[in-house]
Amino acid sequence: MNKLSSAHIHIVQNKNTGGAGGFTRDLIEILDANNAGMEITHVLLMDDDIVIDPESLLKTYRILSVLKEKFKDSFIGGAMLRNDAQNIQVESGASWNAGKLISLKSGLDMNSCDACLYNEVEEYREYNAWWYCCFPVKVVSETNLPMPIFIRGDDLEYGLRNMKNLILMNGICVWHEPFENKYSSFLSYYILRNQFIDNALHFPEYNKRDAKKQLMLSVVREVFHYRYKNVDLLLRGVKDYLAGIDWLINSDGESLHKEIMAAGYKALPIDEVDMPFSYPNYEYSCLENDSKLHRILRLVTFNGYLLPTRRDNIAPMASIRPFNAYRVKRILNYDVASQKGFITERNTKLAVKNLLATFAVIREIDRKYEKVTREYRKRCGEVQNLEFWKKYLNI
Repeated sequence: MNKLSSAHIHIVQNKNTGGAGGFTRDLIEILDANNAGMEITHVLLMDDDIVIDPESLLKTYRILSVLKEKFKDSFIGGAMLRNDAQNIQVESGASWNAGKLISLKSGLDMNSCDACLYNEVEEYREYNAWWYCCFPVKVVSETNLPMPIFIRGDDLEYGLRNMKNLILMNGICVWHEPFENKYSSFLSYYILRNQFIDNALHFPEYNKRDAKKQLMLSVVREVFHYRYKNVDLLLRGVKDYLAGIDWLINSDGESLHKEIMAAGYKALPIDEVDMPFSYPNYEYSCLENDSKLHRILRLVTFNGYLLPTRRDNIAPMASIRPFNAYRVKRILNYDVASQKGFITERNTKLAVKNLLATFAVIREIDRKYEKVTREYRKRCGEVQNLEFWKKYLNI
């Protein structure tokens, strides 16, 4: 760490509190530097696993140097392109849409002139992900720091709270591993919990009926895929949200994350998994489609739970579909990028246990959701300030 540090490069050791903790530590260091007289005007947040062309930095600097006064508070965002198909764009700005995320300009082939022209068309956008996001330091203050939600949704919430205008343009972008190659079981906990938090702060119309529906759909999907540990993580996420903002204030993000990671599925190298792998079978599983008649049969039989199993199957880890599990005994969940996998097996007792636990949490939502949501909205400032964050990060 000391070898890389210099007069112009400052590397700071930080507690493992996820992307939210790391990015917030950056903002705190900038506030401290400005208090010492450095006069930093902008912050540029980037993921640590991206590939970037320096031209993106130059273009960002040039834009900042010529901005009109009325656009001085603008955010500048970088698009994300796939690092395994580097001409394909994944997202250029996004809309929160109450949790039903819309990645704008997704799937464009940037080798095409038409795609480049369309990429410059203005669309309604609510935030830019922090794989590349630049904004004025004046946005940041001792009472306007991110939420301590570890990962998934911290950039979104801060953008919804502070971004008034987003500048995007061709040539400001990064290359990043696509999300389907980054599946992690433990994310089941964070995605749903943080979505409830973000909606509490920025979408009051999202009510307990919506929350129950979303939970039930998420649980059924995981039960259909025999991912019973993921259901436990979903339910824990909702229960932690329902514990209220005092729970968030007093939680230790680092130790909590260790528990969450230990509770999920662990992918192993494919030659260490106790199930033979066949690439043709995996490819067929990715390409096969579900007919309307078969879909009805699946739903009537609760995706085959009411029928005997017939075989094992191999399915894509991040994009498994319910019919991949229909009347299947065991599933090898395979990630082609890492060549790792984990096995899930049909267990009706665990499925029933998951569903009963879900109904109990739904009753808890009925009792607590509205009160907890009002509390988050009223007291969110208690976890967005410098005093809280210094205690949270032990600095």
